Amino acid sequence: MTGGIHALMLEKLDYVSIKGEQPLNEDALVLNSLAGLFGVLDGATSLTPYVNRNNETGGYIAANLLKAHFERLSGPTDVRGELLEANRKLRAEMAEQGIDVDRKERLWSAAAAVVQIHEHTVSFAQAGDCMLLAVYRDGTVRPLTRPQLSHIDSVTLAKWQEGRERGLETKQQLRAYIYETIKANRERSNTPDGYSVINGEEAASHYVEYGTVNRIRLQHLVMLSDGIYLPGRDSAEPSYWTDLAEAVVSRGLRAYAEELVRFEQEDPDGKRHLRLKKSDDKSGVIVSFHRPQHMEGASR
Repeated sequence: MTGGIHALMLEKLDYVSIKGEQPLNEDALVLNSLAGLFGVLDGATSLTPYVNRNNETGGYIAANLLKAHFERLSGPTDVRGELLEANRKLRAEMAEQGIDVDRKERLWSAAAAVVQIHEHTVSFAQAGDCMLLAVYRDGTVRPLTRPQLSHIDSVTLAKWQEGRERGLETKQQLRAYIYETIKANRERSNTPDGYSVINGEEAASHYVEYGTVNRIRLQHLVMLSDGIYLPGRDSAEPSYWTDLAEAVVSRGLRAYAEELVRFEQEDPDGKRHLRLKKSDDKSGVIVSFHRPQHMEGASR
C-alpha cells in the first residue's frame, strides 16, 4: 500500500467527535491514512466506578487503547486479528491496574467499527453497535454491520420507561432502578444470546464480525458510533440506515451532529426520543472515493 492515502483514490475524509453530557468523550477515532485504516470506537466504562490518576474512566482508556493500537500500524494487516490483539492488550492493562477481569461488571470495554482500504477491496471488523455503511454511486446504501446491542437496549429502555410510569422522576432514581437490568445485560457480553464487545474477554474472538467487500462503484464508507442517530426513528425501519447515511453525507458530519445536539437540548428528558442520556458522545468518519478517470470521461 505504497503512497498511503494518495494511492487509494480517496477524495475526501470527513470526521467528527463531540463529547456528550459526561465529563469525558469516551469515543475515539482511527485516522491512520498511511495504512488506510479508519474507524470509530465507543468506550463504555465499568459498572464498578473506576478512574485512574488522570481521572480517565475505563471506557475512555479502552477506546483510546484501541485507537493507539491501530494508529501505530503502518501497512496491510488483518483487521480482525489486530482488533483481537488490542483486546488482549486491554485485558493486560486491566489486570495491571488491579481490575478483576473475571467480573464482567468491572470490565472496561469498547464497541468498534474499523476498516482498512486496499486498492480493490475494503476489509473490516466490527463489535458492538458501531455501524459501517457502504454508499454506492447510484445512492444505494448497504449496511455492512448491524447494531448488535439493539435487543439489549430495548430491555433497558423498557425498564427505564417502567420506572417513569411508577413515578420516578430524577435520573439518579431511574438509574438506580435499572441498575440490575444493566448488570444482567453486561453478563451477556460475548455470548450467543448477547452481543460482541472488546472488553478483554477471550470469547470476543468468537463474536467479532469481519469481512471484505470490493470497491466496485463504492462512493463513501460511513462509520458511526451509536450517539449519531435519526431522532424519533426506530433503527429497525427499512429505510433507517439509508436515510441516516444520506443525512450525514449530504450535510457533513459536524453539521449533522450539531443539529442533533440542538434536538437533544430541546428534548432533555427524552420524551420525544426515549434514551438514557440527554446527549451521548457522537463520532463518525466518512471516507469518500474519487471516481475512476475513465468513468469521468465517459460521463461527459
